Amino acid sequence: MSAQAAARAFPGPLRVERWAPSARPLAGALPAELGAERPSDLFATVAVHPPLLQKLWELLALLFTDGALTPRQRELVALRTAVRCGCAYEWRRHLAPARAAGVTDAQLDGLFVGPGWDGWDVADDALVRAVDQILDDGTIGHDLAGWLAQLLDDRQLVELPLLAGTFAGVCALANAAGLDRDASDLRRRGE
Repeated sequence: MSAQAAARAFPGPLRVERWAPSARPLAGALPAELGAERPSDLFATVAVHPPLLQKLWELLALLFTDGALTPRQRELVALRTAVRCGCAYEWRRHLAPARAAGVTDAQLDGLFVGPGWDGWDVADDALVRAVDQILDDGTIGHDLAGWLAQLLDDRQLVELPLLAGTFAGVCALANAAGLDRDASDLRRRGE
């Protein structure tokens, strides 16, 4: 089965009118929280499973609005995860917040290079390296964890792998649902 055929078979975004009654209150709350006019296609896709929609929203709201990591740190983690997962949908959704948090265009390009890019400061390189280790190994290596412990507080240390792992799941859902089939900008930037 082709990727396009698989995406067509996967549940796609539901119009709010088709959301289960238990999920409809979130249809207004989600965009209001994000400053948007309507729920994102990701949340509209998850709306087929109202309890999951509620819990996913709560977790993402905690991580992205009330988390211990700074907005800039969160966006670097989110965007590096989107790059690693090949998720153009989440890449595009997080560009504006990343820029608002102070991530420069050069640093956005550096996310395609990854750890060791000469534009990273020590803290940014450690975050990018941590995302790669989490996605590759399911953990943060001892040496990097020791380094991160000098840069982050305990709450941030606990939050970092949860943010990267949760966001990898969000990217997997967005990719599986075919929310943005044109990942060409990701491939081009990564060359």
